[in-house]
Amino acid sequence: MKYFSLIIILLSFYSQSFSQVEKKYKLSEFTIENLGQGIDSIWLEVASWDGDTSQATFQKREQYAADLENYYFRNIGNENLKTLAHKALLYSYAIRFKNKDTDKIINNFEKIHARLDPGLWGDIYPIYSRNVKGKYEDRTDWIKRIQAITQSNISPRSKIMVWFEIGQYYFYTENKEIAKKYFFKIVDQESTFPEDSLPKRLLKAKSFLDQIDKLQVGQMAPPFCATDIANNEFCLNEKPGKVFLLEFWATWCTPCREDIPMMKRIFEKYKERDDFQIVSISLDHTLEKLIKFLQKEHIIWPEIYEGGENERKGKITLLYNGISLPTYYVIGKDRVIHYNFDSRHMEVNLEETLSALLDK
Repeated sequence: MKYFSLIIILLSFYSQSFSQVEKKYKLSEFTIENLGQGIDSIWLEVASWDGDTSQATFQKREQYAADLENYYFRNIGNENLKTLAHKALLYSYAIRFKNKDTDKIINNFEKIHARLDPGLWGDIYPIYSRNVKGKYEDRTDWIKRIQAITQSNISPRSKIMVWFEIGQYYFYTENKEIAKKYFFKIVDQESTFPEDSLPKRLLKAKSFLDQIDKLQVGQMAPPFCATDIANNEFCLNEKPGKVFLLEFWATWCTPCREDIPMMKRIFEKYKERDDFQIVSISLDHTLEKLIKFLQKEHIIWPEIYEGGENERKGKITLLYNGISLPTYYVIGKDRVIHYNFDSRHMEVNLEETLSALLDK
């Protein structure tokens, strides 16, 4: 899961940042001034045991996790220590994940989750969810368990996080009518947020609903206009008169990079034709990185940039539900969709779809 992986990366970063800190066993040994370093040094100590599956090491990890957890409960009411308390609790869950202590992670989170502020809730929930998935082979049991926590007094943002995960699961397992129910639950929360700070998952839920209802093969592709990174305007209008291949991708996306040879084959085959156009919509973190990659790979077809702060929130990305990368659409001269996200998962061949439209 993306968010869980990010947490582990951040924790590893903290470990490296404090590699010279003297190792300690108890937070009580640290003063207020160096408490933050003490919390980080605990993670460093735990990380040094990776690969050690002995019972003694299991117990030491648990001692650290318990110490960090207790620190959170002792100090969460102190505004001056709130940030450190949050970090301590997050580390305690990450340490128990290293211990593969699934039951303790699940039970502890379910006991205290309604008391966590939304930010900390959102940081720990991916660890909890991953452990619930590991506990239950039957996905309906996993769904029942995480769905149950939305009955607690948690924030709308936290509920949206759970409902979105369930909605995505049903969407990708071809149960789209059930997926719609969860996405509608999310959209119904819109009035609880200021218009200028809607959760990203709420916008994504709307995009998934559009994917289900408006972006199916045989339906009309939504029109749009945009400017590419070379400052050229591109329009998919009411009467395009061309076959279009839209690609949603990013340089950090491994499957996207694996598809580059295919995209180059398609470009070379049809680049001289006036009735065909490839347009890629990039969700890269920075435009600079995208440009360097395009130059290195000699990719010269139009690129529209919707990454950076707008990642997965751009106009075209939401219009075409370009959330999961890579996503492709083939749009005929009559603006009818001939290939979409579901086509890929049904193993419909993209190149053959284009050939059927262009090689007549």
